[in-house]
Amino acid sequence: MKTWITLSEDDIKAHLNAAQAETLLTRSSRGQSSDPLTPALDDTTASIRSAIRSQPTNALAENVSAIPPELKRTACLLVLAQLPGRIGGIMLTEEQMDFIAEAQDVLDRVRDGELPVSLPDEPEDAPEVRTSFGLTVARKREQRTTGRDLRGL
Repeated sequence: MKTWITLSEDDIKAHLNAAQAETLLTRSSRGQSSDPLTPALDDTTASIRSAIRSQPTNALAENVSAIPPELKRTACLLVLAQLPGRIGGIMLTEEQMDFIAEAQDVLDRVRDGELPVSLPDEPEDAPEVRTSFGLTVARKREQRTTGRDLRGL
């Protein structure tokens, strides 16, 4: 079991070039509730946790903002993909676009169960899965259908 991580602004900065990092640093509302970076971090974390949850063999950490450490790069790149629409002045390079496409592929592979993720130190309680359904047959049809019954259909 590994300790899962929470994404931060510093994690995102590692994937930016100098001009993008400067734009990120000088953005308006930095550190406040209306900070445009915070929803991007939250959306990406939720997306990754949803992909992990889609496989019954995976477990999630109790902390709703935690992700597996092996998906940190993937998460940072997926946040990076959202920045041009949220923070004016940030333009992505071709190389970054290629890395983002690879990150999306990794997330798809996690969702499909092709890439397992590490178990968290403190997993959340597994949801109760219904394995039987209370269906009963109230009345069984006693008569057999004949050709005469089907005539005219």
